[in-house]
Amino acid sequence: MKSFTKHFRDEFQYHIDHKHCLVRPMSEARPLLNLEIDGRPLQVKPGSTVIEAAHSLGIYVPHFCYHKKLSIAANCRMCLVQVEKAPKPLPACATPSPKA
Repeated sequence: MKSFTKHFRDEFQYHIDHKHCLVRPMSEARPLLNLEIDGRPLQVKPGSTVIEAAHSLGIYVPHFCYHKKLSIAANCRMCLVQVEKAPKPLPACATPSPKA
């Protein structure tokens, strides 16, 4: 009879081999994006918003309708920020972090 550890390892390997597992090896992980906010460099996960990136640096972006657990409305326009190569200010709560 197999030990529990051996059984668990075999079962885990089966799921990885048959792509039933959501965990990806580090080599397949998506790279972080390099950004600069107010001259301060940082790395963020792809898909994060500008307001989340700013908060991770400790930069407060005024907002009224944004909450991380609610859907993004971007109605109040209080969190408008200037994004490089954008023709006009964009709402930080609804703008995905731009690729460098």
